Amino acid sequence: MSETPCDEDILASLSYRPRHLLRGMISITDPAKPSHLEHRPELSSAGLLGHLPLEILHHTLNILDFQSLSRLLCVSRRSRSIVESLPAYRDLMKYTPDTLKALSETCLISFHSAEKLYTVLKSETCISCREFGPFLFLPTCDRCCYECLHYNQSLWVIPPSLAKQCFKLTQRDLKKIPLMQSIPGVYDIAHKDLRRGRLTLVSVKLVKEFAIRINGSVPTIDTSIRHNMSDRVIKKMHTIKWFQETPLQPLPDNPSRLPSNGNVPDNGYGGMASMEFPSLLPNKVLEHGIWCRGCDWTFEQYRLGRIPNRVRDDMVPSELHPFGVFCGIQRRARSRSEFLVHITQCYGARELFPTIKYRKQN
Repeated sequence: MSETPCDEDILASLSYRPRHLLRGMISITDPAKPSHLEHRPELSSAGLLGHLPLEILHHTLNILDFQSLSRLLCVSRRSRSIVESLPAYRDLMKYTPDTLKALSETCLISFHSAEKLYTVLKSETCISCREFGPFLFLPTCDRCCYECLHYNQSLWVIPPSLAKQCFKLTQRDLKKIPLMQSIPGVYDIAHKDLRRGRLTLVSVKLVKEFAIRINGSVPTIDTSIRHNMSDRVIKKMHTIKWFQETPLQPLPDNPSRLPSNGNVPDNGYGGMASMEFPSLLPNKVLEHGIWCRGCDWTFEQYRLGRIPNRVRDDMVPSELHPFGVFCGIQRRARSRSEFLVHITQCYGARELFPTIKYRKQN
């Protein structure tokens, strides 16, 4: 869908990017740069690789991770030329050098192939709910949206000690699963979680998949409450149970439109394994995602008790709590094309800017 001058007015008036969400994740101030390591100038040959057709070379190099590609760059002038001609290497270095630096600093860069990263770069949808996903979950290299990062435990990380408790694994078992090192910074949506040191963390999804692979099933915990149990023990039981129930398949919908079991534990490591990650469109334009001021206004009106009952009933399914639905609406990101369609139906946008000229849907 081509954009018009009217579309630009709409985008300028009604779209924004919420700093409180974006700043609660990994932030890189010194992105990766093309390798400046000394290569061997006396070598101009790439050895056996230099005799392969370029198509086969690219297929082979796509399987490698960026750490291996960076080392290959330094072998000779010819190998450098081959690596730099690889579309995955070229575009990822050009458009997402901060992501490559984050993968390196978290010690995860050797676990993801160039092909995997490039495929995700060219995608747009959340791995969990299929809506637009402006973030990357680094341990599994999955694109995701904010609500799924917040509520889907398959996109959470936990300390190895908790992983062992939840899934009955040993320290030796954990050495076979990618472990990440956190990057010091300020995390959490309220920016109140300052982490000065580095923590070792592991993906809940990867741990559960490994436990099933070696044990055939996931252990279960008895959550029956006995009269002599402390609140701390009860809370720990429900936390373990929640992680054991981690979904390994996509959710049927966005979490904000699904019934809640009410036992979501606090995420003490939220944002420490995720970061902004744009989508690379076929025309080489980056899609970062935008949020709707109308949806933000609607959420605030709900909090203040100013949403008309008829509007609330239209927007909130009867089986769901309004807070979760309106909060999910506020936090949802969209591509530019999705946004221009959404704005024709957004209650808050029309209330905020009743005089704006909206494009009619075909």
